[in-house]
Amino acid sequence: MLELQQAIQQWPVIIQGALGSALFALIMYLGQKLFAHVNHFISSVSNNSRISELTTEKLKLGMLTFRGEKSAIFAAPLVYRMSRKLLKALIWLVLGLIFGNFSNLLSVVGFLGSLYYLIIALNVVSPYETSEDSEERLQKINDELKKLKSNV
Repeated sequence: MLELQQAIQQWPVIIQGALGSALFALIMYLGQKLFAHVNHFISSVSNNSRISELTTEKLKLGMLTFRGEKSAIFAAPLVYRMSRKLLKALIWLVLGLIFGNFSNLLSVVGFLGSLYYLIIALNVVSPYETSEDSEERLQKINDELKKLKSNV
C-alpha cells in the first residue's frame, strides 16, 4: 500500500487532483445509492417514515407528470420538505461544533447526525426515476398511503 501511495505521489499534480475528484464523485454516488436503499428499508419498518417517503415520491411524480406552471405547484412542498431536513442538519452541525470543545466523540456524533439529515434532504430533491407508468404508480402510492394512514 505504501508503494502505491509513493507511486501516485510521483504523478503530476493535475492527475492526482483528477483522481481524487473521481474518487470523491464515486464515493458520493455510491453513498447516495446505499442511503436510498437503507432509507427504503427503514421506511418499510416505520409507518411514519414510509408515509413521508411515499408523500415525497408522490410530489416528485406530480412534477414529472404535469408540464409548465402545473409542475411548479409540486416544487414548493418539495422545497419545504427539504428545508426542514436542512435545518435539522444545521442544528446537528452546530451542536457538533459546540460540543466538540468538550469531547471529540460528541462532535463526531453531531457531524454524523448532520450528514444523515443532509443526505435525506438531498434525497428529497434528487431526480425521480421510475420504470412504471406514472398513473399506475400514482394509484399504487395513493392506495398504500390510504392503507398506512388507516393503521395510524
